[in-house]
Amino acid sequence: MKFIGRNEVLKQLQHLKLKKAASLVTIQGRRRIGKSSLVQEFAKSSKRFFEFQGLAPRKGITSQDQLNHFADQLKIQISGLPKFSFENWTEAFAFLNKQIKKEPTVLLLDEISWMASSESDFVGKLKTAWDTLFKKNDKLILVLCGSVSSWIEENIINDTDFMGRISLSIQLDELPLNLLIEFWRSQNPLPSSYDILQMVAVTGGVPRYLEEIKTPLSAMKNIESLCFNKNGLLFKDFEKIFNDVFLKRAKIYKEIVKTLVNEKRTLVEITKALRMEKSGTLSSYLKDLTLAGFLERIQSYSFSKKNTKSFHYRIKDNYLRFYLKYIEPYHNQIEKNQFDFEKTKRMAQWEQIMGLQFESTILNNLSLMFGQLDIKSKDVIWAGPYFQSKTSKNLGSCQIDLMIHTRDQLLYICELKFKKNIGTEVINEMKRKIKILKRPRYLSIKTVLIAEGEIQRALFDKNYFNYIIEGGQLLT
Repeated sequence: MKFIGRNEVLKQLQHLKLKKAASLVTIQGRRRIGKSSLVQEFAKSSKRFFEFQGLAPRKGITSQDQLNHFADQLKIQISGLPKFSFENWTEAFAFLNKQIKKEPTVLLLDEISWMASSESDFVGKLKTAWDTLFKKNDKLILVLCGSVSSWIEENIINDTDFMGRISLSIQLDELPLNLLIEFWRSQNPLPSSYDILQMVAVTGGVPRYLEEIKTPLSAMKNIESLCFNKNGLLFKDFEKIFNDVFLKRAKIYKEIVKTLVNEKRTLVEITKALRMEKSGTLSSYLKDLTLAGFLERIQSYSFSKKNTKSFHYRIKDNYLRFYLKYIEPYHNQIEKNQFDFEKTKRMAQWEQIMGLQFESTILNNLSLMFGQLDIKSKDVIWAGPYFQSKTSKNLGSCQIDLMIHTRDQLLYICELKFKKNIGTEVINEMKRKIKILKRPRYLSIKTVLIAEGEIQRALFDKNYFNYIIEGGQLLT
């Protein structure tokens, strides 16, 4: 599969080769996001590349098992080595260092938290190896990579032992919408933007999931095969991700995420939904889920008090929400091959499902929206979904899919629609929201429709919206 995107990150990595000293790099991001692939692509321009991955945590896995796995991988990558084993990580790192010649070399320690899972002082031994061995090779780039972002954050990035030693820290997010067309590029003619965006609504911009797309098939056929078939990757992947990343805590993390399936919530609201006592532990769990790329922490917004300390959490990951809301409830039926996907497709609810997923897709691509609206990121005061509760001081409650407030006192009110047919009814929806919305009088309103589907000619003719952005524009 052709490597897609990540040009800016690759450029940052390439710049490290201009240094006259060794570099230590950390890369974080959810599983399947392409961390290993990124390093492999970068390493193509280096003379030597060594790659090691820890064993996924399972019952009974010991530190010696991890060391043996490390030795086996080393033997595969360096021909002529006899079978050997290591007694500890100090010995393993010292032996590895002897194999690295003083020529441009990329060394990847992947899923490093797994590697360290059964060793109480793995981090200390790695730090010593860096200080006394690895950093003496001025042509070495050592990359520490993992899906358990909270572990890297706590044990490497924020650990005093590594303070000042890290040359570059990368948080790898999903691919933006304007690059995803590449996964369909081999198909001629290209599928419709409606078809592509249905697929993206389920997978998000996660490269590993997009690689599974069978391009001759429609989005619905792909979704059925991947999500509603007992052998499909997206049917099975949720449990694997959560168990691999969160280990024994997978169950409670799953319960937390489930409270956010239908709406964003504050810490207090999540606490009530879980019937838990408010504590630092829950805050810590939410931080872990956010660092893992599954949730987003959004600062609440108020026109009168812009720097509010209130925050909401929303599910950022499209696949996560789709699985919990639309796959898991039918898990047993799917396992028994009794699920009727054809019936589901005909349900009026399907457009609603896709609509919610489309909204999430747009919120995950705000920088693209700014570009379409000719807004500079530095001029954005706030952007996100906005909800106004009914009080005695306003005309009622309203929910705005996306609101953008800029420094030039413009308020962009965005309506997001994913429907086969989109007519003039969206004008009345927008007018109602603007009438109810309580905002400062000095703000000028710009109306925006971001839509995928067949937009009726009558809607264009009304000339109501200042901007109409069609889904296809976001894919190019």
